[in-house]
Amino acid sequence: MLAPIATDHSTPLLPPDEDIIEFLRSTDFDVRLQTLSRLTVWLKHDPQWFSKFVKKGDLFKQLERLLMDDRWEVQHQCIKFLHDALPTFGDYMEWCITYLLPSIVIKLGSPKITIRRITNQMLIAYLKLQPDALNIVQKVIGNFLLNNENDMQIKDEALREIPNLMIIECANQNWKFLISSLVEMLHTISSERSEKIIRLLAHFKVYLGTEKLRKILSELSTKQYEIWKKYEQIIFETSDTMKEGVVNKEKMSSSVDVELRYRFGIIPMSTSNMLNNETDATSRIAALEQVNAIMNGITPEDTRKFAAHLHSYFLTLGNVLDDLNFKIVALCLDVIRLTLEKVGALLAPYIQQIVGLISKHFGSQKSAIRQHIMAICMITMRNCSPKSVISYLCVYSEHRNSRIREEILNIMTAALLTFDSRSINLKAIADVVVPLLADPKRRVRYDTLAPALAAFELFAVFAHLSSNSTKRLLKLVSNLEEKHHAYGLLSAVKERISRNTLPKIRSDGLIEYATPLDAPDISACNREGWRWLKTNNLDYEWIMGGANGSSSVLSSELLEESKNEDLFRNDTKASMTERPYSDDCDRYKLNGNGMHEKYLDDHPPLHSVEPIRLQKLHLNGDLHQIAQNDSSTGGNVARCATAISDRSVTGKEPSEDEENLIGNGFDKMKQYNSDGNFLPNNISRSRKITNPGDLPIKSSKCETYCNSYAPSEPAIPTRSSFLSLVRKSFSHQNLACTSKTTGISQRIQASPKVIRKNNLKSASSMRSITSNSSSVISTSKREKCVQNIEMLLKNPEFSLNDALQKLDAEEWNEKLYAIEVIDTLTKISPGVLAANIHPVVMKLLNECKNLRSTVSRAAISSFGALFENLKTVMDSDIEKVCPVLMQKAGDVSNAFIRDDATIALEKMIKYVSPGRSLYALVSSGAKSKSNTIRACCASLLVKLVERLGPINAIGSAEFPRFVTSLLLFARDANVTVRQTGKYGIRLLSQNNDLFDDAVRKSLNESERQNLNEVLDAINRRGLEETNLASSSLSLGSISRSGSTRRSGSNGRDAPISQSIQQDLLQVRNNLIASEWERRMKGLKEFSEIVMRNDRAAISDTKVLGAFVGRTSDINFKVSVEAMETLVTILPTLSPYFSSEASLKAVLYQLINSLMSHLASRSEGHRQHAKLCFEEITKYIENMALLAPFASATKQANVKQKPFMLQTLSKLIESVYSIKPRQAEAVGLPVLWELLRTPPRSCSDPEVREAIRHYAITMARCIGIKTLLQLSTFRINPNQKKTLQELIS
Repeated sequence: MLAPIATDHSTPLLPPDEDIIEFLRSTDFDVRLQTLSRLTVWLKHDPQWFSKFVKKGDLFKQLERLLMDDRWEVQHQCIKFLHDALPTFGDYMEWCITYLLPSIVIKLGSPKITIRRITNQMLIAYLKLQPDALNIVQKVIGNFLLNNENDMQIKDEALREIPNLMIIECANQNWKFLISSLVEMLHTISSERSEKIIRLLAHFKVYLGTEKLRKILSELSTKQYEIWKKYEQIIFETSDTMKEGVVNKEKMSSSVDVELRYRFGIIPMSTSNMLNNETDATSRIAALEQVNAIMNGITPEDTRKFAAHLHSYFLTLGNVLDDLNFKIVALCLDVIRLTLEKVGALLAPYIQQIVGLISKHFGSQKSAIRQHIMAICMITMRNCSPKSVISYLCVYSEHRNSRIREEILNIMTAALLTFDSRSINLKAIADVVVPLLADPKRRVRYDTLAPALAAFELFAVFAHLSSNSTKRLLKLVSNLEEKHHAYGLLSAVKERISRNTLPKIRSDGLIEYATPLDAPDISACNREGWRWLKTNNLDYEWIMGGANGSSSVLSSELLEESKNEDLFRNDTKASMTERPYSDDCDRYKLNGNGMHEKYLDDHPPLHSVEPIRLQKLHLNGDLHQIAQNDSSTGGNVARCATAISDRSVTGKEPSEDEENLIGNGFDKMKQYNSDGNFLPNNISRSRKITNPGDLPIKSSKCETYCNSYAPSEPAIPTRSSFLSLVRKSFSHQNLACTSKTTGISQRIQASPKVIRKNNLKSASSMRSITSNSSSVISTSKREKCVQNIEMLLKNPEFSLNDALQKLDAEEWNEKLYAIEVIDTLTKISPGVLAANIHPVVMKLLNECKNLRSTVSRAAISSFGALFENLKTVMDSDIEKVCPVLMQKAGDVSNAFIRDDATIALEKMIKYVSPGRSLYALVSSGAKSKSNTIRACCASLLVKLVERLGPINAIGSAEFPRFVTSLLLFARDANVTVRQTGKYGIRLLSQNNDLFDDAVRKSLNESERQNLNEVLDAINRRGLEETNLASSSLSLGSISRSGSTRRSGSNGRDAPISQSIQQDLLQVRNNLIASEWERRMKGLKEFSEIVMRNDRAAISDTKVLGAFVGRTSDINFKVSVEAMETLVTILPTLSPYFSSEASLKAVLYQLINSLMSHLASRSEGHRQHAKLCFEEITKYIENMALLAPFASATKQANVKQKPFMLQTLSKLIESVYSIKPRQAEAVGLPVLWELLRTPPRSCSDPEVREAIRHYAITMARCIGIKTLLQLSTFRINPNQKKTLQELIS
């Protein structure tokens, strides 16, 4: 079973044709099913996909094979794909469906009602689009019915489904072939089965009418007509009895037909359509509430009817669960829970589907979502077998997300606490739970419980239920401890079992853990209290601990008791007997100091580097004196810290002098630093100490150090742990390192085993640190890679293969190191990369999508290195790389990733073949719905022109693609994209003669006309006052929303001087003055300020509001002067109306003010207002005008409405090609409002003509069929009929 697919609401990328064919040919059921599902998504986002698909024949061969698949789910998804893809086939539709018809018609007799229904829907949709294809469909159905090799039961089911094909669109077609086939069947089958055919022929009599039916019968052969005469009376009698119950589709309107149909047998079609509406969250919420009400009142009879549709019902709810709205998801899960309660025992075949549905929200941080998921699982287990449900849940116990693993374990815990253990496979659960006891993700934050804690709780319940096999369970834990070196796990498990407490199920259904989640209060612990904590909190310490050590939470609290040396020795010796199943106990011995020492024969030194010799630590009361002495000998914190760290790794105890350090130096730690760390009293008093950790280092008794420690080491801290805590407390002070640490640090780095373990340990504890840590990790990885550069040069092929294998690892550290190796090989051995470029590219593309940003950034940056070093070798894979990098360059959530991707793309256009770069850029970013991606693509395209040079670009074979792409950008709705496109066109058109000649040869008439309009706009208005003087366009200013705020000359909004503010105040006072002469003066002053300083003029919205008020002034002269002033200043102010949020409200006021003149009796007012509207639509971005014009049109009266509708029609038509959704969202409500208006309000012929023209414009943009479908739920049948008359 594949992991659930995360829905991406952005535009998906269609894989290559070969990959799609290969996926459909796969023997894996999940691969086939998911490929068909994704194809359905792709065709919705790209209606032209079929024309781009090259291997059409191979595609339909695979679809024909999938229609005969053994799994009915694949058959259903295949037919559903054909149903959704019918409009996209275009001229190939008849050829495509005719090829598949024999396989499709058979499904009319499928034993699965879901298959029969979707087949009916597909054939009906086909006949509605191609009514002339009825003859072919009849022949295929007739041949299927007359073929004696087909099973009679399948034929009977098909006969029941044929009446559904009698639609209005085919009522005037000739049904002769199918009727003649049915008459022949009457002669060949038994009398029992003939009743079904007689009933079907009676349907034809009702559907066609007596006259049409007799005309068809007259065309039958003599033999067939005789058979008809034999049954004619029975058929006519049956048809008479059916007339009352059968709906006469010839007289029935489509709206009534929609209202009478039900989805899934019980849900009205209108509710189902609202449920499938992905754009309107309110509709979905209302639909879910209606479904909830239907489920609450469902009857046993409806339940039986509904049970046959459960698969399709769950598929629909699965689509709803992909919604990002929390309320929709919560309501949908509640509907699923209620459905499971009502359906009950019929759920057995759908367990896997139910688990797959809720798996989309496993690991959710919302408590309500977790409660719903737990309730759904419990209801499913109650109605079905808990064993089967848990078997499907176990798949997710190995998920990479720790929250998902934890939730699965909690569901299993609840199941064990609720149901009889005999109905659950305890052995299978043990195999799942035991490995998770050593889960590396134990507890990351105090507010997040990780899988190890959940696993401990589940193990406690498991051990309680299987008390007879506790020894076997402990043996499994011991083996796990040995295998993964998770020393201390067995003791922690024993401690958890010995508590004799079990988790509980809370009132909300979630699990309440029995293990204490807070650190024990040991503020008043004495010697005995500490011993009790040490022996009774091993499980807590293990859960809270890191990957190779104990928790610093408890350890820091117990620091004060570290001076009790005898306690350490006794506990350390006693711990040797705590692991009865350890095979390595005899390999450890106690040295003279009571310390564990492992025989070194088992692990000889891996390197010839001289082993590190640790010296005893001496500490007296005068730390300052020690620091001075140590500075003379070259001791420093780095050496001390490294020595202590290595000692903690080896598990060795400190010497006597080191114990004196603990006893004498740290028993006085009772003062705290401001950040919560302990500080000795003498350090806090003395501010002269700079290196309190500079301690003299002498040789140790043990000559060699190993990297592992004794298996019997307890889970709580030993004295070496306390030494590491001492070092940690010092590390918060700004300690300086001398140059004499170089030799030691180099020897430390020479041990890769120590480095790897330390790196992993530090990585697990660095998640809460700021972004500086990522750079530190990256630096250390690069240093490590550079150190192994000789090995890379010696065998680069082996290094590359090893790196590719590490990219499949789960640890992100391994992935990061592998990417660094590839990056290094790219520079030192590009030939090896060139020979294996395809697998390298595919692996790196997968890592570009990694959820960890560090890995993703490294993979993205590595592509830049590949482009730079391999150059044209990357041509073959650029079409796969560019879409991924372009998506990352449009990532508005992470500026670092966006910048890295942009740099990589810039290197691509710099080093890769220009033709390939151009094609990849245009195909991956030119038509993206993201403003940021389109802006990035446009900028890169301009840089590519700059790289080639305008003359070379014009003379190249790719010039048509260059100019059409830039033209598309120049007409974009987004300001940044539009400015960049215009800049690119101006760059190409510098050599007028050469450019005009190339345009005349390359572009058609309409494209040349559009290009001339853009060039005229550039010559007239320039590049919209944007700072494009530099040859390169930076993407750094792209904001999160993909739009750019217009700036002053210095790149930011400069403060307005006091004098200008005084001038603006004076202008405003004049504009609102009572004397009309002062208002006229104010208009002139306002015009002068706009021409002199437009930024200052738009900064004061009160001044703008006062100016807008003058356009509808009661004085004729003032209002006319205001409108003439508007025409004058509009070219200057127009760019701000689409970018400044404060001016959008002013735009609404301006449109309404000008519209008031359209109803004026003065011809001068009307003409001036129309002139202003023309200038506004000419200079201001049409997208910004849609909403104000739509709002004003709704309020317009009879005299104003014709002109406003005409203008709005032009705006929608110009915007729809760029922003179809926005145009629909603004334009359709106006149309519904017009259709709902009483007829007497539209009696004026100009208004009726304007409404008709507006409706035709909307139908031309959206499509007649789509417009009628959308109108079904917005207007009543009479109004819909009016709409049909308007657009016909």
